[in-house]
Amino acid sequence: MPHTWKRALDEYRYPVDLRKFAGAPEHDGWFELNICPGDPLQTMGFETRFRGQACQHPEAWAEVLFWKLYSGRLGIADKHTHAMFRQNVPVAELWSTCANYIENPSRDTFRTFRKKLFRSPVVATAATFPAFICPARFPMVDVHVARWARTSGTSHASSGGRAQLICPPELRPGQVLSESHWPFVESWIDWCRSTACELSRRTDVVWRARDVEMAVFTAQRCSLTLNPLA
Repeated sequence: MPHTWKRALDEYRYPVDLRKFAGAPEHDGWFELNICPGDPLQTMGFETRFRGQACQHPEAWAEVLFWKLYSGRLGIADKHTHAMFRQNVPVAELWSTCANYIENPSRDTFRTFRKKLFRSPVVATAATFPAFICPARFPMVDVHVARWARTSGTSHASSGGRAQLICPPELRPGQVLSESHWPFVESWIDWCRSTACELSRRTDVVWRARDVEMAVFTAQRCSLTLNPLA
């Protein structure tokens, strides 16, 4: 029943007002977008904008960082976005290490890229960038999709003979995905790619791994049912 997947993707919403970054006045021409309602079309436009600017402008990376952390605790997005500017990592290094992970995906190549952004071995925020650069092959990953995988993933884990989705360990309140959860992260990427292929086969839409993740994200947050693609 692919219509449940299409409904979930259509109902995806992630509104973000980049203008609320406290340091916005220091970066003329940046942090001016109010991505509202944050539907799939607007979000894909933001992804495209990032890809067009990321090789030359650190602000493009900072905007995505702020976007990703916007829904978190008050001040977290500001704190980490300011910290990224202070680190002043050359965009060529950010792009090359992220591109290396995309071409040679492993925990080690991911860690090399992640360390350009954070010392802490968190996964979700760093994983946003390969998903923006190559959404056809890389989904984002966070606590929402991990919770969905624990509660609903069993019926989807191998339906249709596709890639196996590993059930992640239960996350305690406040706990986030880290590199210690890498087996789940790898299985999630493979499963999203495989599910995108199956949805593309069954519908008149070309699905990306990122689209599968957005549908799951919406299903988890909005209590929607995604029918297994048996």
